[in-house]
This record gives sequence, C-alpha cells and structure tokens, in this order.
Amino acid sequence: MVERELPWSWHRSSGWRGQWERIRRWHRRLIDAATPEEAEDFLYAFFQNCYSLRDWLAPPEFQTRDVNELFENSTDLRLCRDIANMTKHFELSRQPATGREPSLAREYAGPGQGWFEDDSNLVVLSDGKNLDARELAARCLAVLERFLASGRAA
Repeated sequence: MVERELPWSWHRSSGWRGQWERIRRWHRRLIDAATPEEAEDFLYAFFQNCYSLRDWLAPPEFQTRDVNELFENSTDLRLCRDIANMTKHFELSRQPATGREPSLAREYAGPGQGWFEDDSNLVVLSDGKNLDARELAARCLAVLERFLASGRAA
C-alpha cells in the first residue's frame, strides 16, 4: 500500500462516475474544437481519460473479469488503449492491442468537408483502415455507455 499524505484525495470523491463525466467533457471539447491544435490536445486527453476509466471500474462495484472482457473484446477500446499509451509515452513499449501501432494524421477532406477552415480532419490509421478520430471517440463513448447501463455495476 502506498503511503498517502491524507487518507483521502479530492480526485477520488466522485469515483468512477466522476471519471465518466470527465470523459464526456473531453469528448464535447473534441467535438467543439475550433482549430486542429485544440482538436489534437482534446483528442489525446479524451483517449487517455477514456482508457484510464478501466482503473476506476473496480470491485466491489464492478467485476474485474467483466471490465477486462470489455476492454479486450472491443476493437474500438483496444485502439483507444493504443492511442492513450502512445500519446502518453511517445511510443508503445509493448505489443499494440490492435496488432500494429496506429498512426494519427491530418487529412485533407475536400472543400467544405473537413472539420476546420483548411478542410482537414484528424484521422487514425489502423489495421489498413482510415478512421475519423471524432467518430472513433464517439464509438468508444457508446461502448462504455452501454456497459455502464448494462447493470454490471453491483
């Protein structure tokens, strides 16, 4: 057990529900980003917070087996893990959950088709696929929402 300065810390007060709300706030910021730089920052924060929810879904409220299955069986959450770890640590030090390390890129989408004034989007390149980063974030959010609503919390 790690020795603590105080027996409780503010960050723990709202438990997994507080982390879930942080994820939702980062997602809203990503969707509303006005510049590619903002979107990049919010994208990294979203995926890092999204993946770290795994640590918050702990017994006795959640069964470790259920949480492990959720993050192992969802392609979107495996990709979330890789993006979270590579944007936090610069590069992955273990085998990526998706087979190969994904790439993040900006892509020209055509006149009036991009997120930004320069008609670009942020994309995730993984397993030979080109994924819109905001759509991937929305799918991760939906997977987690279904799990949290499924009654698996004790």
